[in-house]
Amino acid sequence: MIQQKHQKFYFYSLFFGEFARTLPHAVLTIILVNKGIALDQIALIQMFYMIAVIITELPSGFISDIYNRKIVYISSIIIAMIAYGIIFVASSLKMLALAWFIYGASSALHSGTLDVSFTQLYQNNAKQLQRFIAQMRILLSTAAMIGGFIGGKIFSHIDNSLYLVSLIFYFIALFITIIYIPDQQSNKNDSKQSTSFIEIKENLLKILQSPILLSVFILIGLIQLFLQPFYLYWQVIFLNNHGTINMLGVVYILFRISNIMGSWFFKHIEQKISHMIPLLIGIIIIIITFLIKTNIYIIIIQFILIIIVTTIYNNQLEYILRKTVNPKVLGTIHAISNTISRLFSLTILYITSIFIKTINIETTLFLLTTTFATLSLFILYRNQNQIKKE
Repeated sequence: MIQQKHQKFYFYSLFFGEFARTLPHAVLTIILVNKGIALDQIALIQMFYMIAVIITELPSGFISDIYNRKIVYISSIIIAMIAYGIIFVASSLKMLALAWFIYGASSALHSGTLDVSFTQLYQNNAKQLQRFIAQMRILLSTAAMIGGFIGGKIFSHIDNSLYLVSLIFYFIALFITIIYIPDQQSNKNDSKQSTSFIEIKENLLKILQSPILLSVFILIGLIQLFLQPFYLYWQVIFLNNHGTINMLGVVYILFRISNIMGSWFFKHIEQKISHMIPLLIGIIIIIITFLIKTNIYIIIIQFILIIIVTTIYNNQLEYILRKTVNPKVLGTIHAISNTISRLFSLTILYITSIFIKTINIETTLFLLTTTFATLSLFILYRNQNQIKKE
């Protein structure tokens, strides 16, 4: 049975897994181009990843809730290793698209597994749950920052073999999970599994009828109006404000540090719905400043501020979801939330592609971000009393 003492081993596994995953990220486009993939084909490959996540997210969450979350977590690591192995040896568009589809399935399986088990431990202790979410986010950002930086540095020496290094660290994460994290108490006979299935179904139907949960789903989806265009086009905004290409790597590191700072602030502030409203107002104020042409130092400060604020806000949404939902169905609810978020993301990317044909990127980001913040303010103001009760 998973206990609090096992959290450190979960964090070790999570760190090495995220390090392995992000090791090629800083040079991913270069790797694919070196394999003969055109830029428009890279977008096609990424679509296979997104499709896989949407298809497998909900079933994976349901399976995780009914059976053994450790087994599902281990499966996600093994499937990621298969995907990275294919990427290492493949050079054709079809095989790389297949690899990205498998990689997407791995990402879907990964969410709502062991993290839900620890949420179940801490759900009755708001401070511990808040601390767990913050530590997990800080750890993931740190691992991604280190992985991306090291991957970018050693790529010129080992080229595509970077994926072999990733496989080694994935294996370390797998080893830690198998040896040091115990199995959950699982239902081993059919009658108990049937009872578990019926119980989960009843709890799930009850929860999905909650207007508060629907509001949280919408809020999590709406933040994509900022996240998708911002992370897709921040380089262009930076270069438009007199930034240089050789500084992009430094800015990427600052992004990760800003994520860590946002999670740190989240960890140390009291969680109240009333605190989310000034955060959204702050986002609107900061995004207005993006319309003003400035120098690289001001734009970097703007980037840091908006990432810190949105990270705090995003963590608060995650906290509300984990705090209010029955842990027996949290994996499934988390999967539903992620699926809705992915669908929002696809729609927003399409809208963004239409906008930038007629208006500049800064104005596009301003319009989408203010829409997100305004709608979110309306939903929070309308439902804040009900969310407090939940």
